[in-house]
Amino acid sequence: MPLSETDLIRFLTSVHPYDSLALQVLRDLAPKFQILSITPGTQVYGLGEDLAGLYLVHHGEVEVMDENGMAISVLGSRNSFGERGLTRGGRAVTSATASMASVLLLLPRDDFEALMQAEPAVARFIDRRRPEASRQNGLTTIRAESIMAAPPVTCSAGLTCQGAAQLMRQHHISCVCISDGDALQGILTTRDLTEKLLSEGLPFSTPVSQIMTRAPHCLPPSAIGSDVLHAMMELHIGHIPIVQNGSLLGITPQPDLTRFQAVSSAELVSSL
Repeated sequence: MPLSETDLIRFLTSVHPYDSLALQVLRDLAPKFQILSITPGTQVYGLGEDLAGLYLVHHGEVEVMDENGMAISVLGSRNSFGERGLTRGGRAVTSATASMASVLLLLPRDDFEALMQAEPAVARFIDRRRPEASRQNGLTTIRAESIMAAPPVTCSAGLTCQGAAQLMRQHHISCVCISDGDALQGILTTRDLTEKLLSEGLPFSTPVSQIMTRAPHCLPPSAIGSDVLHAMMELHIGHIPIVQNGSLLGITPQPDLTRFQAVSSAELVSSL
């Protein structure tokens, strides 16, 4: 089913840094993305090739390899790639191949460069070439508000589990926040659906309030990235809501945190 402009805008609002853009900016930006359907095994671009633009995975999976043909990353929904080459002269410093049927969003190079010039927040997030001290810090300095997905996808406590699962599929996410207005009541993850609903044989009409995780561990937007990572490791969780003064602001999924850490580490290695 083809993506409508409304679907595209809704998807972009769940991806950082596009979630920080004004709605009118998103409306102007969305039509510029090209929608590419890629079959498994198809190379998106090769090492040293001129890049057509910035790629964003809508759904599917893309394997990124270094100059030696070694896999350095497997990217899923909401992950972008090609930015390193675009910010270093426009030639690919890696190669990328679809490992399963995928739909990619391509922001053409001219539009990418215009966005980087017009939106400093986007440029800061995408271009990781920082002063040496900043590169060495990474997760020890970045704040949770800079890496969270905002606004988060929410639902009411009375929604059925089937409805919540459909919401996750629609937004290509693995967690929804249950809220009453701005107040967070709980979270529901795909693991909750598997372990608390399916394994127990509960009906799909079960309200999310029955199986959601109540009073989940939260952090303020001022928390640093390492705080988020340590909490995930200690509590064995993959999502941490970001809350301030009782209001839900966003959520930090583990894949986003892992991606930031991987990019920061790659930048440090490349500078050695």
